[in-house]
Amino acid sequence: MGAASRAAAALRFRASRNGTAHGLCLWFETQLLENIGYSSGPGGNSTIYGQIFLPWLDPVTIVEGQEIQVELRADPVGADYVWSWESKIGGVDGPARHFRQSTFQGANFAACSLRRRAAEFVPSLTETGQAERWLLQAMDGQASLREIAQEAAARFPQLFSSWDEAFHRASEISGKYSR
Repeated sequence: MGAASRAAAALRFRASRNGTAHGLCLWFETQLLENIGYSSGPGGNSTIYGQIFLPWLDPVTIVEGQEIQVELRADPVGADYVWSWESKIGGVDGPARHFRQSTFQGANFAACSLRRRAAEFVPSLTETGQAERWLLQAMDGQASLREIAQEAAARFPQLFSSWDEAFHRASEISGKYSR
């Protein structure tokens, strides 16, 4: 899935053995050519894709052959995804189970944070953002980090109580972006 891609799937399968199920585990798997494939599934090598566990609200006793239906969605939010899953587990020795869940419900998203990620949002920098923009622009190959930090402390005294504090932030930015 790309950064702006949504994905959805309707899954229907049967339990392969008796046991207690606590949710769903998802992974990526593909067959590229006849003898060339890739999997991030259980038991495989560690990969960049990894796995995701989507828990159910309660453990469910499962019997071999029992039908499980899942409606699955992944919706992009910023640089991540909100996963939604609706699970229906057919009743065999007891009542059928039905769970409707989402990572959004368990996530700590502030409304203002989501608003600031919307395509229509018109951003303006905070004071910290303005200071960091200034620090980046000051790293033009003309001044040392000491000089940059001293000037930053003078320009943004409410953010940097000393040139030492400004130096710490400037050196972090330099470590990440300078060459």
